[in-house]
Amino acid sequence: MCLERLISLRCSHYESYKMDKEGCKYQTGRQCPNYVQLKIREDKSRSCPKCKAQGLAAIGISSFSLRGVK
Repeated sequence: MCLERLISLRCSHYESYKMDKEGCKYQTGRQCPNYVQLKIREDKSRSCPKCKAQGLAAIGISSFSLRGVK
């Protein structure tokens, strides 16, 4: 089984904390037929980089991180 530990962020997205593929015969991560996600923690003080950049742009603060945001 490929197990991914996730941290829930304030913006409702997730951040990958650790991917554990030990003991899995497929070793394919998220494409593994036995892939499992486990939410280990909630971090209400942080948003993902994309949401943070969009939030700053909404109040008029430009950022280089918005170049790849569509």
